[in-house]
Amino acid sequence: MKRFFSLVMTVTMVTLLSVSCNKNKPEPEPEPQKTPVVTISNPIIEVAIEGGNYEISYSVENPVEKATVSIETECEWVKDFDYSTPNIVKFFAQANELKEEREAKLYFRYTYEDSLVIEKEVLLQQTFNPYDKRMVATTVVGAFFSGRNSLQANYAIYLTDGEIGDDSSLLPSTQYYRIDFHSDIEPTGDYDNIPIPEGHYTYDDLDIDMTRWLLVNDAGDALAGSAYMQDADITITRDGENVVIEAILTDEIGLTHCINFKGQVKLQYLSAYGHALITRDVELGADTYIVNASYLDDNNKVMAVNLQMSDYTDVTSKPFTICNYTLYAPYDNYKLLPGTYKINT
Repeated sequence: MKRFFSLVMTVTMVTLLSVSCNKNKPEPEPEPQKTPVVTISNPIIEVAIEGGNYEISYSVENPVEKATVSIETECEWVKDFDYSTPNIVKFFAQANELKEEREAKLYFRYTYEDSLVIEKEVLLQQTFNPYDKRMVATTVVGAFFSGRNSLQANYAIYLTDGEIGDDSSLLPSTQYYRIDFHSDIEPTGDYDNIPIPEGHYTYDDLDIDMTRWLLVNDAGDALAGSAYMQDADITITRDGENVVIEAILTDEIGLTHCINFKGQVKLQYLSAYGHALITRDVELGADTYIVNASYLDDNNKVMAVNLQMSDYTDVTSKPFTICNYTLYAPYDNYKLLPGTYKINT
């Protein structure tokens, strides 16, 4: 019995000693917070003339919990700061309508522990617009005029930053540039997919009576403004499938206009007078009749007669076709003799 009691006492004393030693061991001290290090990936930002959405990219080494990020600036043309994306500050820069370059300083602030601030400077640089009017066109439509001579413009295009009607009509409250120019390059083959000719065009290549800036009024029934051009420097190139147009125009009162475009351009195939040409076989139908016939000339007893034929009946009969023919026939006192005539182009 004594030996059993002695063994129990020994185990108890060892256990108590072990507990007593743990109470005296000091707890480890927390590691001190390291000073945050802030890095701005793009401390200088080039802002386009037209402005737009931009962002500041940053990273923080040794970040502090509950730290805040903010931007301070006295600049009035930068606004709408957005901090919702980690490590990104988004903002909006307005277009530069001044005739000079401008800068803005943004102060990036990382605030932690209520009062400690790390500040970084971000510089915005925005170039100026040397032109009185500038348009980044989004839509270009036009036409090739077949049969015009070398002194006439055989291409015409409309450029706009708005829309053009389904029937190529000009829409209310929209501005357009019309440019009529001559090119020795004429389309061949696919008349439904006429390419605009690449090249460099100057004032001498333009139809000065047609090339101008247009502003349609709110009602869409008249022009609210227009200006004819007195000088031009136009370059048309291709970038892959896209057409690139860069045009610098000077109007009649000396204002300069800059137009830029990159995208798809579709041209119509028209006659010299602006009528759609027949580029495929056409059957006019049973209702065809002669709208107009006029005597042109006679030479050695051969008459030249103009015939205009159409299947048009009234304003509701669209679409309709009109064909003009010049018919040469034997002279018979201004009358057509019965027979079959072959018309050659």
